[in-house]
Amino acid sequence: MEPIFDRQSMEKEYSSQEGEGAAIALVERLKMGDSLAFEEIYNQNHKRLYFMAVRYLKDPELAADILQDVFVSLWTKRETLDSSQDMGGFLFTVLKNKVLNAIRSNKSLILKHIEISSQKQEARNHLEDELYKNMYKREFDAAIAKLPQKRRVIFKLKVFKGFDNLAVATRLNISVNTVKVQYQRATKQIRDSLKRL
Repeated sequence: MEPIFDRQSMEKEYSSQEGEGAAIALVERLKMGDSLAFEEIYNQNHKRLYFMAVRYLKDPELAADILQDVFVSLWTKRETLDSSQDMGGFLFTVLKNKVLNAIRSNKSLILKHIEISSQKQEARNHLEDELYKNMYKREFDAAIAKLPQKRRVIFKLKVFKGFDNLAVATRLNISVNTVKVQYQRATKQIRDSLKRL
C-alpha cells in the first residue's frame, strides 16, 4: 500500500509555499518603504538583469544605466506592486521595456555613428588611394625618364598620344619593327622599375 503523504513532495510543497510566503512578505515590506527589503530584492536580481541588458544592448555603460532605471522604477512604484506577483518576472518585464525603449531612442544615434564611421573610413581609403596614385605616378614618371631618348619618345607617342606603330614609325622615320621592339623593351623596363611597389 502506498503512503497517503509522500515526504519528498510534502517538503517540496512546504518549501515552495514557504518561498512564496517569504517573497510575498518581502514585497509587502518593500511596499511599506523598507529599504532593506529593496536591497534584498536588488541583490537577488541585479546581476542576472545586468547581463541580460548587456546581451541585448552590447553596451555595458548603457546596460548599467538602464538597470539603475529599473530599480528606480521599482522604488518609485513600490506602493502599487501586487504582493503575489513574481518579483523576478516583474523586474524582467520592466527591464525588457526599458531596453526596447533605449534601442528605439538610440537607433538614430547608432545609425548616425555607423554613418560617420563609414564616412571616415571612406575618407581614409580615398586619401590612401590618392597617396598611392601619386607615389605610383612619380615612380612611373621616373621610370619613363630613365628610358633611353629614342625609346622614351616611342613610348610617349604610343601611350600618351595614342599613335599606332605605323604612325610612330612614319613620324620618327624608322621601321615599324623598330617601333615594336623599342616599345616592348620600354614597357619591360618600366614594369621592372615598378615591381618594387
